This record gives sequence, structure tokens and C-alpha cells, in this order.
Amino acid sequence: MAEEKAKKNDLRKILSEDVKEGIEKAKFLAKKKKEDAEAWIKKHPFKALGIAVGVGTLAGLLLGKRRR
Repeated sequence: MAEEKAKKNDLRKILSEDVKEGIEKAKFLAKKKKEDAEAWIKKHPFKALGIAVGVGTLAGLLLGKRRR
């Protein structure tokens, strides 16, 4: 009984560490992607604006049809 409990605690600790590592990796990758996107926007401001307008228009059209 005590041996099973020890195994469960060890497994819980390992899984907890794996989850923490995964979260840290996800945070790092998200920060990197954000920085890359900001750099692209600074390099291509008019393309970024065009994309934003297009996405906004499309979203407005799709959401507007649902309300009618």
C-alpha cells in the first residue's frame, strides 16, 4: 500500500514537472511569435492594415448576417 502511494507521488511529481516545462515552452514560443508579428507589422505597416481591414470586414459581414 505504501509502495503504491510512493509510486503515485513520484508519477504526480514527474507529470507536474512535465506540465511546468510545457507551460514555460509555450510561453517562450508565444512571446517569440508575438515579437515576430510585431517586427513584420513594423516592416509592412500597409499590408498589416489591409489584412486587419479585410479580417474586420469579413467578421462584420459574417456576424451581421447572424443577427438578421
